[in-house]
Amino acid sequence: MLSYHVQIRTKLGSVRSKTIQAESEEAAISIAKSNFPLHESVWVEGDPQETPAETGPSQESLNRISDMKRAAEMHKAQAKRTEGLIWFGVGAFLTIVTFLFVRNAFIISFGPIIWGFFIYKKADSRIKTLAEEQAAGLPFIER
Repeated sequence: MLSYHVQIRTKLGSVRSKTIQAESEEAAISIAKSNFPLHESVWVEGDPQETPAETGPSQESLNRISDMKRAAEMHKAQAKRTEGLIWFGVGAFLTIVTFLFVRNAFIISFGPIIWGFFIYKKADSRIKTLAEEQAAGLPFIER
């Protein structure tokens, strides 16, 4: 489709300039006449220009977005790993304290240790996967 620069003189004497996309010059003039009913005269000024085809985002911007998402995912995984270490440390502290003061109930405090270890291992494997994907140059895939 071509872009035409159309000049429209109104009955009040002002001239308006519009860019209209049409197949031919006559089609551009008829579109301008229908859009501006108070016209006195309509003409096309200059040569028509080819309208560029719409393209999606560039590969460079897609790569930047992918890197940003990977960095955010890496940050979340590192935060989860830290959370797992905290759970593990708190669980170990509770286990020692309950063993010292309440010898029969210290098994209950193994829950935070197990939970912390689970979170830590899950986050650690996610970090390793992201690092391997980044080293291989693969695009980020949300999971």
